[in-house]
Amino acid sequence: MEFEHNEPSWEPQQLRDAVDTVLQTSVRSSSPLFLNQLYAGVDPIALAGEWLSATLNSNVHTFEVAPSLTEIEKSCLAKISRCWLKTKSNMDTP
Repeated sequence: MEFEHNEPSWEPQQLRDAVDTVLQTSVRSSSPLFLNQLYAGVDPIALAGEWLSATLNSNVHTFEVAPSLTEIEKSCLAKISRCWLKTKSNMDTP
């Protein structure tokens, strides 16, 4: 496919064909036969979070725009920091 700035908008069938092409030529990382050192398969929890994030089409840059998502982000960051920062006894955590 070639894309140029002055092309007219696509018809719905052209968009479906483009999506089909991407799906047919993409790696099936959820297949049990796929193995890679970085990832393998779909994490159902992460997928649900991705769907929720895409559905909301929101940003988390201020509390006023996304109060719930801001609180979730703060909670995740707090948990990550507890895993990687020093404890009160000055010992590194894994």
